[in-house]
Amino acid sequence: MEKNLRFISLDLLRGIAALGVVAYHTIGRAVPAMSPLILLVDLFFVLSGFVLEPIFPKQSGNGQVREFIKKRAIRFWPMAVASLLTILIWFLQSGTGNRETWEPYGSNPALAFLSAVMLLQIFVVQSIWWNPPLWSLSAEWFSNLIAIPVLLRKSVRLDLLFVFLGIAFVAIGLQVDRVFIADFSPMRGFEGLGRAIAGLFLGIVIRKKFEIISKISALRSILLALTLFIFVYVCELRFGNVVFLFAAFLIAPLIISVAQKNEVISLSRLRKFAIIAGNLSFGIYVWHMVLKMIWTSLLYKIAGDDSSRLGSLTWCSVLFVLTLCSSIVATLATQRLVEKPLQNWLKSRKQKLSVS
Repeated sequence: MEKNLRFISLDLLRGIAALGVVAYHTIGRAVPAMSPLILLVDLFFVLSGFVLEPIFPKQSGNGQVREFIKKRAIRFWPMAVASLLTILIWFLQSGTGNRETWEPYGSNPALAFLSAVMLLQIFVVQSIWWNPPLWSLSAEWFSNLIAIPVLLRKSVRLDLLFVFLGIAFVAIGLQVDRVFIADFSPMRGFEGLGRAIAGLFLGIVIRKKFEIISKISALRSILLALTLFIFVYVCELRFGNVVFLFAAFLIAPLIISVAQKNEVISLSRLRKFAIIAGNLSFGIYVWHMVLKMIWTSLLYKIAGDDSSRLGSLTWCSVLFVLTLCSSIVATLATQRLVEKPLQNWLKSRKQKLSVS
């Protein structure tokens, strides 16, 4: 298997997962049975490890570590900061999102916003309220930093050790953070970082051993993935947060089975759609909650006395469409107006430095 092969099939999976997250935060209000979709975040963690493994620094010298960190920072911050500035402007001009946004955990709004910009959500819980999904970017960012020195050791056994270390963190978090988790979900402190570490390192191990793993027939992989998916779904509905202890292991077969279909999808009509879905998925994930909050506020004003109906499946479906479409537009705008100019500037600066 080519080491730096791009898995088009996983781009498609990433796009579908992003749609699932948007559905969870919009339609999920009217359909409680959609609650297991919260585990799609763990799918993103495992996917990240699988995709990033070939590009992690292979040695500490030659500026590889610095270059990797720079690329990850460019990946995370522009879209995140753009979304945070948008919700800040919305709060300031609308007068919403005041006490109810940060008071439950006693925060200074300005410090919470600064912490959000710095992606400290898993450590400074108040910053989550500005854009809740950014907690997973915070967790992934710090798990990436942890992974750099570990992967320099080039030991699969050490990678597996960190998978179980992540699970241990989740177990600790589920015990010591019960009040917060009961109100929201396992997305800060030990449990937030633990989910990211377990998923990232499991994805890394799968990628390292994919040539061996892929010898398992695709049909068996699909059947196993489907069985575990149903198992995860039932476990989340029946046992709740306990499923987060082994979520990464239950999601891994799905990623393996989809990766095995890479050549089929790459040669099919789905290729172009898969690439587009993959390119948009990150932005949709970052933007959707901000835009959902804005659309919800506007829909409440439109509904007026009928605002109680906003919890119906029809209204939630409208919110889903509005949120998804505006998230796509915001993603494309951010990519063109922020990310691309920033990348071009850094590239030109690097060229000037190399010449001098």
